[in-house]
Amino acid sequence: MACFIGSVCLFSHLDSWLLAMNVLSGFGHSWLSRELLALLVLNVCTTLWMVSHNHDSRKPFHQWMGVVTSITGIMAVLMSAHVYALLPSRPEWNTVLTHLTFLCTVLVLGITTVIVFIRAYDNLVVPSTIRYLLGLSVLATLVVVTLFVRHIDKFATHNWMTMYQLVGTVLGGALLFVMAGNSNRYKPEWVFLVMLLILSGEVAGRVSFYSSMVTPVHW
Repeated sequence: MACFIGSVCLFSHLDSWLLAMNVLSGFGHSWLSRELLALLVLNVCTTLWMVSHNHDSRKPFHQWMGVVTSITGIMAVLMSAHVYALLPSRPEWNTVLTHLTFLCTVLVLGITTVIVFIRAYDNLVVPSTIRYLLGLSVLATLVVVTLFVRHIDKFATHNWMTMYQLVGTVLGGALLFVMAGNSNRYKPEWVFLVMLLILSGEVAGRVSFYSSMVTPVHW
């Protein structure tokens, strides 16, 4: 259901429902078409991965779909970033930092979701590999966002949202890192509050990014 709603949202944010499907016809020359197609494929792969999750007989297929879904997801994120990097009205976005900010957001939120489910539902100590990946993704976000803000002057007008992103991501990431490696039992509410801190920080970062467009965006 979530994948279906996500697929609908892909087209609902375009200008016209009646013409939205025509976007896919530009696959050969349009990065927006490629992005939408990649996200649709990602939703299909995610659905197949979830359906095969509880079937032991389909374990090899489930593992294979996990790899395919991960690769498709990364490609979709990079394509989405590339759409903005090529905007003629925003030459400052034509930098690898644009792609890295999108990728950092996905890594932080993805790893956070995995840790939250392990701690909040199974109440297990999170493997050290996942904890260190969270730490590296938070550190990467701190570095990339700082460089990106210095690269784009118009971000100064929305500096408070960028600062909140850094505070929310770094502080929330540090708290989750400690909670993930601690054997003490935590109430699910506390784990979700930390997740919301990280999520709100990344949302503020996305708002700051889109608000730096030449055409004003009213939030």
